[in-house]
Amino acid sequence: AGWTPGSNSLPLTFYAVGTYTITQHIANGCGEDTFTETVCVIPPPTCAFTINPTSGCSVLNVTSTNTSQPPSCNGVPLALQYTWTVSPPSGGTGTSTISSTSAQNPTFSFTNTGTTNITFTITLTVAPINPQTGLPMTCTTTCTQQVTVFPSPVIASPPAAQVNCGPFNPSPFTLS
Repeated sequence: AGWTPGSNSLPLTFYAVGTYTITQHIANGCGEDTFTETVCVIPPPTCAFTINPTSGCSVLNVTSTNTSQPPSCNGVPLALQYTWTVSPPSGGTGTSTISSTSAQNPTFSFTNTGTTNITFTITLTVAPINPQTGLPMTCTTTCTQQVTVFPSPVIASPPAAQVNCGPFNPSPFTLS
């Protein structure tokens, strides 16, 4: 990086993940001063989770396990925010519930039948403030898994029993 004499700022750009130490040294006829700062350049957080089971009959209870690894700076893991969402199956009916939309490992309960997407979003909020928006800078990543819920069997019974003398042949049962 190049510095313009008389400038109060030094534009720096880091392209590789790692920890960098920046040392500023200034001197004039009245003395000198040194300032050192450490900058961590981290990769975006990785998104990964497992669900168990991945399919079953309604009502299906599913547990999730967040297997994502938070990035770290100087060996200290950085705090992540979690967001879980469920999208209902196309044309499906019923409901789905999440124990907590912001938990690390929530549980889900599905009464809907069909294939449902569970989407997990990880957000890492980092400093400094973005000069264009005035908000903290964030890194976000998302991953999705599917759960398939099968309907429970239903027997459609024939009309109420009739009193008949034998032999008697009732209407067949219909399974759906």
